[in-house]
Amino acid sequence: MTTFEPHVEDGEPVVTYEVRGPVAVVTVNRPKYTNAQNSKVTYALDAAFVRAVDDDTVKVIVLAGNGRHFSGGHDIGTPGRDIDEPFQRKAATDKQAAAEAAQRAGSPA
Repeated sequence: MTTFEPHVEDGEPVVTYEVRGPVAVVTVNRPKYTNAQNSKVTYALDAAFVRAVDDDTVKVIVLAGNGRHFSGGHDIGTPGRDIDEPFQRKAATDKQAAAEAAQRAGSPA
């Protein structure tokens, strides 16, 4: 299993990446916050999808959530949500990059 630095919160990676044969398992790891997505998660997801796309042995990408919830949606108030950064433009750019990586995958996700 691989983690993506510096995408760590409370000493734990916010996203983990594991390859099981032809399957890449990308897991959002913020169960304390119902896996709500903040910018750290967005960056880590992008890195995981890029890694899976670049791995010729990966044929399928599975997106999972650790804990009781797959995803609580967007993070609107927990620690680590980058309140000091101009988020609106940054978020649009990040989401575009993530969408482009998913399109390049050529694998079911």
